[in-house]
Amino acid sequence: MDELLRVPTGESLSTFELVKADAANAGIKNMSDEIVKLRLLRSAGVPASPFTALPIKVLKLLKCRVSNEKGGEMREHPDPIRYALIGCFLHVRTMEVLDDMVRMAIDIIHRLDVRSDNQLTRELVENLKHVDGKLQILSRIAEAGVIKPDGIIREVLFPPVREGKNVSRSGRGVPARWTAIPAYQANPHAQ
Repeated sequence: MDELLRVPTGESLSTFELVKADAANAGIKNMSDEIVKLRLLRSAGVPASPFTALPIKVLKLLKCRVSNEKGGEMREHPDPIRYALIGCFLHVRTMEVLDDMVRMAIDIIHRLDVRSDNQLTRELVENLKHVDGKLQILSRIAEAGVIKPDGIIREVLFPPVREGKNVSRSGRGVPARWTAIPAYQANPHAQ
C-alpha cells in the first residue's frame, strides 16, 4: 500500500493521485482509463472482507477524508491509521470505479443504439425518396385510412400499398434486409 503513495520515477503524480481522479465522460478511451484505474486499485491486494461489517456511510466518510489528503500527508500518519484509511479508500474507490465503468458502458451502448436508429431512419427516408409512385401510394393509404379509420391496419392499409410497385428509380427494389418484415414477405411486388 505504501507504493501507492510514492511518485514513480519519471511521473508527476503518485498512483494514489491517479486513482483519486473522477471518471470522465463515457467513451472508449475513458473506459480504458477506468480499467487501468481498477487494475491499480486491485493490485494493492486489499481484501473486501474486513470492510463488509462496516456501514457504507462510515466507509464513505473515511474515503472522503483520504480523498482530501495528498500522498505526502498520508505518509505522515502512523502505520495503523494510514493502512486503515487507505484500505477504506481502496475498498470504496473500487466500488465507485466499477459503478463508473457500468455507467460508461450503458452510455456507450445507448449512443450506439441512437446512431443505429438514426442510420436506419436515413436509409428509410432515402429509399422512400426513390420509390416510384410514392405520392399515389401515400394518397391511397390516406384515403383508405379515412374510409375505414377503425379498421385493422393489415386489412385496410396494406391492400392499397400492394396495388403499387415497390421498386426504386434505380431499379434496386426493396433492400434485402427488409424482406424479413412480414409486410414485404406477403407482398408479391416486393423486389
